[in-house]
Amino acid sequence: MMQLNGWIMYLPSRRACLAVLLAALLQSGCALTSSFVSSIGARSVTGTAPHPARAEAVEVVLQDFPRVLPVGAVAHFAAIPYVSLVPDGEGRPAGRVVYKPAEVQWSSDSRGQVTLMHEGAPTLFDVRRHTSTGQDLVTLDSPYREWYGYPAQGLLVLTLPLDVVIDVVAAGGVLLSLPFVYGVRALQGESVSGAGKAVP
Repeated sequence: MMQLNGWIMYLPSRRACLAVLLAALLQSGCALTSSFVSSIGARSVTGTAPHPARAEAVEVVLQDFPRVLPVGAVAHFAAIPYVSLVPDGEGRPAGRVVYKPAEVQWSSDSRGQVTLMHEGAPTLFDVRRHTSTGQDLVTLDSPYREWYGYPAQGLLVLTLPLDVVIDVVAAGGVLLSLPFVYGVRALQGESVSGAGKAVP
């Protein structure tokens, strides 16, 4: 009896189980409603320019874009609050800055951060060097949030549980549909292993 009681003491609490479940569901990229809430008021000053290999300074024209959840993120289970947001939509002119590679604090060969003067104030930009159609490019990006977006983030208290419910219902639907899928495959004369490959 004492051994059983000792084993019960090591069982995770209900709160810990819920926390693990919530983390797993959010990491699966199915946080649709909370990702939408995280986009409220989110904007980004960004620009891309050619980056010659030995350039000491590059002028980058900037635009101010809303940060939104891409349409494809939902289809590819990549809807994660804040993380999935990208600059998109209709941008507005936001001036220009001069970027010097020597001033960047590089965290890798292609990514880093640099503080540049933008509209009379020092602004931290994320720097990304990349190649497109054989041309070397640099992209500067500085995310920020409009004033009304900060209080709106309190809605995450409501949307995170809603996302958990949506994910549980979706996962339950997938599990319930599997026997029918396998049954139809079997009636069509296909192997069970073939059905397993067809169903993600």
